[in-house]
Amino acid sequence: MPLAMPNIKSLLQSIRENDWYITAFDFAFNQHSYVVVFEDLRELDKGTKYYAVMLTFIDKNDENRILKTYANSYNFNASDEELRDYFEIHGDGCGKGIWNLYNSFNSDMPDSYTPLDNQYRNTVLNIIDAREHNEGFCCYMARHNGKNSSGEQINRSGKNTAKTKLLRETLFNILGDDKTISFCYRQEGELSDSEIIANLAQNDKNRKGKP
Repeated sequence: MPLAMPNIKSLLQSIRENDWYITAFDFAFNQHSYVVVFEDLRELDKGTKYYAVMLTFIDKNDENRILKTYANSYNFNASDEELRDYFEIHGDGCGKGIWNLYNSFNSDMPDSYTPLDNQYRNTVLNIIDAREHNEGFCCYMARHNGKNSSGEQINRSGKNTAKTKLLRETLFNILGDDKTISFCYRQEGELSDSEIIANLAQNDKNRKGKP
């Protein structure tokens, strides 16, 4: 069976090679324009044997029209009925229409990762924040992660990396190389880079001073 959407595999590989997990791009089909958010399911701990990508389609003319589906290079896991309804595929040749959907999607999708365009920034940040239980966009602390029950060091998540690079690039450029550091967010009360860095240094000093 030929790959209907080989660019899914190519883009996912490129994202992973760039130590990233999420991107977005435009997609036009059947007289509708969409923003598509593309996420690595491995980062969401939802990967399956057959699907490695989560796609979120958002209709540009009605942001409440959203379709979420797992995807691989062969198909989407949304049912044919869901796809026909969302993408308004009508007529007797619905199977061919869905195949045309896959071909069109593959043509519009990039095959490699590039830094996120500013026009998609807020959409991507809202997706990430929803994954993080809507904790907010105000960074107030950086902290060293501990170890898990097996004694292994816990590294920062890809979601936390992406959120901080997009919201606090200068802070990330100072602290982000250390993957054991995570950045904490809340709804209000953002602190400056200098305050966060000073507090991290003091907390590390206090921790090392413990018997």
